[in-house]
Amino acid sequence: MNKHKDKKIVYVNTYNEESIMFKWGIEKVGFGEISFYYKNGELKCGNECMSKEFIKAILCDFVDRLTYSPLLK
Repeated sequence: MNKHKDKKIVYVNTYNEESIMFKWGIEKVGFGEISFYYKNGELKCGNECMSKEFIKAILCDFVDRLTYSPLLK
């Protein structure tokens, strides 16, 4: 069960050649950043002590908010 499902998740994502970052804010929870990056050949997650369930909730909300379009050529 996803306890964050009913929360309003708002964020901006930024990225560079080596990482991607999600800035999030949830009413009555707080705010923070989640970053994904490669280090020593491994994909890592800077999660600021948030749970795996919480990270999944942020990523699922991001995918649910996408507007899909065909690939650009």
